[in-house]
Amino acid sequence: MKFSVFLLVLAITNTALADVVLKSKSALDNQDIKDELLHLEEGERKKLISSPSMLGSFIDAIAKRRAIAIEAEKVGLNASHVTNMELRKAYEQTLFLQFKKQFVDTLKMPDFNRLAYEHYLTNKDAYKVSESIEASHILVKFKDDADKLEKRAFLESIRADLLSNSASFFEMAKQYSEDTGSAEKGGDLGRFAKGRMVKEFEEAAFGLQNVGDLSTIVETRFGLHLIRLNERIPPETRDFSEVESSITSKLRNDYIRSSLKEWESDMAERHPSNVNMLELTDFFNEQLQLK
Repeated sequence: MKFSVFLLVLAITNTALADVVLKSKSALDNQDIKDELLHLEEGERKKLISSPSMLGSFIDAIAKRRAIAIEAEKVGLNASHVTNMELRKAYEQTLFLQFKKQFVDTLKMPDFNRLAYEHYLTNKDAYKVSESIEASHILVKFKDDADKLEKRAFLESIRADLLSNSASFFEMAKQYSEDTGSAEKGGDLGRFAKGRMVKEFEEAAFGLQNVGDLSTIVETRFGLHLIRLNERIPPETRDFSEVESSITSKLRNDYIRSSLKEWESDMAERHPSNVNMLELTDFFNEQLQLK
């Protein structure tokens, strides 16, 4: 949630916070709209201004908010404890976010590119890619046991034709496979590693050794499959250039997160709270007993 500019300059004095919010303000004016727009992120601001309908809704919402706030003041809600508590929270949260942003913006960053390479060299195992294969299949579905026997015999005949080189796997898959996602590609399933396919299919596919090998007929919950091995890709370690960006980003985020944690702890130590948990125990117990 974003807060208007005037919330950033609220003075914490013996005057109630709510008393200084709209004290000198009346109906919404152009400067108010400009202030609200300039408080938005640049991209959001330009998107809003370029859409007349969105901009109109934006201004209308602010106008209604201002009008209702003025009326609320007239009935004394600005002096309520709840209003002042919420304004105090908004004030503190705004300062907290602004100060945190300032801290991050001025934080001296190490050479993450060098650190990323060092991390890569000492953690190469984390960037190993397991063995994978490329395969194609022909899928036929069945309704019952009798239909399954018939479909199995049909796939066996296709397999025999393929083994005798009297048929093309690509053409057979395109013509007979009931897997609509791969049939048009000649049954091509692309590259996949272990853990991607159902157990029965995976075991049969990874059990094939040489390019062009055909499986026996494999039954899964999807139907009956005839699988062809197109390529076997051995385990490999990803090159640093492939992972540099993700490592750098993670190291940077971890560094900022760690620095912020230390900074927040330091701020808290400078201004220790006066909270007495023993003294609050009775209050907590009372709240738990409320129906």
